[in-house]
Amino acid sequence: FYRPTLKAMGYKSLYVKRPTKRDGCVVSFRSDRFHLVGTKELNLDALSFIDGDRKSSKSKFFKNNVALFVALRDLSTGRVFIVANCHIHWNPSLEDVKIAQVAFLLEQLAEFRADSEHAPILWTGDFNSLPHSDIYRIITAGVSPRHDLLQDISPLHIARSVGTGQAAKHNPYYGAHTRFLCDASLAKLCRWMRMLGVQVACDSYDVPSPAEAATLPAHATGRSSKALKASYINAFFDKANNEQRVLLTTSKTLLERNTCPRHSRYVDPAKQAQEVIALFHEYGLELSRDRFLTVCGKCGGEIAVANANDPRMSGKYMPTDREVYACVHCAHPYWWNDEENSSPAKALRKAEELYQMIASALGRPLEKPRPTPTTATRAETEAIAKRDDISLLNDLRDTAAKQAATAAEDTEAIAAELTAMSLSATEDAVEAVEMPEEFRLASQLMRQRSVDALPALVSVFHPNTADGRTPTEAEPAATNWAGEFIGTLDYIFATEDDWDVHWARVRPLASLNATHSQSNLPLAPHHRTADGEATACDDASSSVDASVSEPQPSPLWPSDHFAIVAELVMR
Repeated sequence: FYRPTLKAMGYKSLYVKRPTKRDGCVVSFRSDRFHLVGTKELNLDALSFIDGDRKSSKSKFFKNNVALFVALRDLSTGRVFIVANCHIHWNPSLEDVKIAQVAFLLEQLAEFRADSEHAPILWTGDFNSLPHSDIYRIITAGVSPRHDLLQDISPLHIARSVGTGQAAKHNPYYGAHTRFLCDASLAKLCRWMRMLGVQVACDSYDVPSPAEAATLPAHATGRSSKALKASYINAFFDKANNEQRVLLTTSKTLLERNTCPRHSRYVDPAKQAQEVIALFHEYGLELSRDRFLTVCGKCGGEIAVANANDPRMSGKYMPTDREVYACVHCAHPYWWNDEENSSPAKALRKAEELYQMIASALGRPLEKPRPTPTTATRAETEAIAKRDDISLLNDLRDTAAKQAATAAEDTEAIAAELTAMSLSATEDAVEAVEMPEEFRLASQLMRQRSVDALPALVSVFHPNTADGRTPTEAEPAATNWAGEFIGTLDYIFATEDDWDVHWARVRPLASLNATHSQSNLPLAPHHRTADGEATACDDASSSVDASVSEPQPSPLWPSDHFAIVAELVMR
């Protein structure tokens, strides 16, 4: 609709459409004044980690929001600058979703800026957030996407991104120590994660069967089925909170419940191989052969050398010719068996397959193969481990060792071969894995690498030092008037040291009637120079528009959002 009109005026337009909506984000520029250097389109649904699933809108982070970054070169000066446009989720009760979206954009914008000559930034959009909100504070406070502020106020996705510093050591929901709670539908994923040494508990939140209900206390069985189900769901949530575990579930409706823990994640039951890869990447889990079979296959607790004096071991069969281990939580005993079809040998082979699959998908180098457990005594096993000429358990591990030795020569080819080998090694092979684009996009938020923080951003209405008002007080009183709501949700932010704001205003003005507490909205145009002086704006284009006195849209104005218009000059 707008493109032909803008083209006739000499503007070139770039547009990213919301996935299932008619609207989107657009950036238009004069093609005779500016040269397009680069663009980046962002679908914020990437935060949902649903791998493109469009069947449901109930996933917490699946909100159909988008953003567009454009880098332009001024043909008269040769300087590059960036224009970013975004649409953040609207629902005020989902502040954590909005914070996750903005934090994701902060990191993406920092990366885009690094690839665009560290250019000045203009960031516009419908942020659906008031000037006193955390969103506004994050953007204007110069907060890095990995700052502790985000750890304090944000949801799962931002809590994971604090990095590997001091804050991460006190974060039970990110790092090698992260523990999980799976619902009963994720038994296979749970089993795989335990083989790799991740502590994963598995539980059910379903209403018990009649046989199970017969064992419950009388006060529990007397409740309605709806109340009983709610109590089991809440007990499931309590277990995750009390034990500080990340909750994993295949139920999107479960994630929508008000009492669902903040640290919860949807898992696609049909793509559990991809999900295992994503979990290791997102949560910074330790991927090492040293962790193989160190977690109990029954309950997910840590395994240690068995204590013969533990009364829980009484009456359990344990061999006397080899080292015996036991779960510290449930006391289930474990010992090694050399037979190819024994449970330990099969579990070790599966762990190796999963290890190679994940390492290949994430581009991680393979470790030197570890010595295979044997039925020898502990002292003998340790002695064998020190020898360089150890025998490997099977051809799979032998092949992996040879390929790992030559990884530096052809990393990509070896990664592909390892994946193919691990997928075809056994009858129970993991299905082929190709990291989807949305996985790669979303996982950038959790990637542990250095990203330069953005320089300070301020609103174009930012007051000068002598003004006496705070930045939030200087914002227009309204950029949106819809029904009973009237307030400021839209902004133009600019890197503070790069731009002079000649004038900025909102059009049209909103004149409130007696039913509203304020009498004139929003602020008049103002001018701010490089030295901070404010002057009256005498530019003809900044004259005050006709005002509106009722919610929009109307015949006078086609949207419930007003337009912010500003003139800026790059320093």
